[in-house]
Amino acid sequence: MENINFTNLKKILTTGLLITYFFILIKPLVRLPMQSEDPYYFFYTHYVSQGEIKNLFIEAFKDGFRLGHTNPIGSIFFHFYFFIIHSLADFFNVNPWLISGLMRSTLILVLLGVVYAYLKNVLRVKLDFKFYCFLALTIYFGTIQFHSPWAHDFSASGPAQGILTPILMITNILLMSRLIQNRFKKGSLVVFIFTIGYLHVYELQLINLIYLPLMLLGEKDFNFKSKALYIFKFSVLPFTLWVCGKILFSENSDQYSGTILSTPSIALKTSILNILGSFPTSAWKLTSQVIPESFDIKDNQSILIILVALLLAQIPLYKYKPIEFRFDIKFSLNFLYLFLLMILSSVMHGITLKNAQDVSILGQVYFSYGVGFVVWFIAILVIILRILSSNILVKLLISIILIPFFAFQFNVNYTISNRQVSDYDSLEKLINSSIAIPKSVEMRCKILTDWQPEYTDSYYSNAIINGLNYFSQKEINSEYCPGYVTK
Repeated sequence: MENINFTNLKKILTTGLLITYFFILIKPLVRLPMQSEDPYYFFYTHYVSQGEIKNLFIEAFKDGFRLGHTNPIGSIFFHFYFFIIHSLADFFNVNPWLISGLMRSTLILVLLGVVYAYLKNVLRVKLDFKFYCFLALTIYFGTIQFHSPWAHDFSASGPAQGILTPILMITNILLMSRLIQNRFKKGSLVVFIFTIGYLHVYELQLINLIYLPLMLLGEKDFNFKSKALYIFKFSVLPFTLWVCGKILFSENSDQYSGTILSTPSIALKTSILNILGSFPTSAWKLTSQVIPESFDIKDNQSILIILVALLLAQIPLYKYKPIEFRFDIKFSLNFLYLFLLMILSSVMHGITLKNAQDVSILGQVYFSYGVGFVVWFIAILVIILRILSSNILVKLLISIILIPFFAFQFNVNYTISNRQVSDYDSLEKLINSSIAIPKSVEMRCKILTDWQPEYTDSYYSNAIINGLNYFSQKEINSEYCPGYVTK
């Protein structure tokens, strides 16, 4: 009888457990309906481009300079994101929320991969990759908070919106750190082009321009002239190009609250709420007021039992594995810089009138939540890794503490997800009907009239109606609901 290779068996079991664990975790995230992502773009991108990629690219680029923005690359990503969701849903004949959820979960996996590279190459923490995957997934889904049911803006839902910003910020840190390590001998052009590109994804990326100057302050291997040259090339010049683009191409934004400054006292209050709102548990009070049943575990007992079982199953899979830390000035500067990112991101949004209107109590959030949450996620991950580097008993103790907390937060988000799906059933039916267009005009008009738009702004409703008409004309050569007038 051949000997059983227990090493390979352990790898197979671990991989299988990790995949199962991930799909259990992303279920409430995937099932969130489309309305959590500015739903009118789902219709608008096809209507405005008439289904042509070239037209969409041009329109997206133009849109990146409207309302005082200067983010054409981010606009292109955003437009194509929704264009692809509808195209794939149509191709596979599935509900759009499924494609959207899979794309959200893919972005989360990218983020977790980037964070692992950051731990390994910047903070220089050595740990087993599979162990990191389990721990990172637990902390990510065990601390993130869903906000969409009470958010004024659907884009402030939190689970994956704004996640591209921290992904690019951390990637930029990785590239800059690598440049410093190799003494700027190779990769300079790639990093320069990347810097120009990511600055035009979203305005919050401007904050990351201070990373290189801060890191060069502690470097003794570069003379003053070299430091000044690198700072000019990778910080000052990209910023100058961005400002020139804003001055030359950005449209007048007098009517857009997102580029209008609020008063100093209100800006301070909003910035503090942004900072505190990114901390895990900060939205529990608001959640209990809006959705009190989210703190009742009776409705989700079965899923929580499976979840806890999966968490417990991880413990015996890993014997004590050393986690190495190199505590030095670079580690400290990089770790503290994360919190500087969170503070500056919160302030950059907090000073605007739009953010002051949308964030008035603790638990309400906007896009800076994406940066703030990821900073807390990395900080909690590093702290727990440091504790787990002690011994196996401490590792087990931390696991026992994490399990009930994680299960409770998961229950909160799971309930919020179910509530949101229920609350926006009419809009989801409308979205689904753009894929499988009902043949009966009476049925189409009923779906449309049952729809209760969260927004009263005409451009939301008009974009959705125009998009429905585009899809309907294309499929059945008729308007979706002839004679319908938006409310």
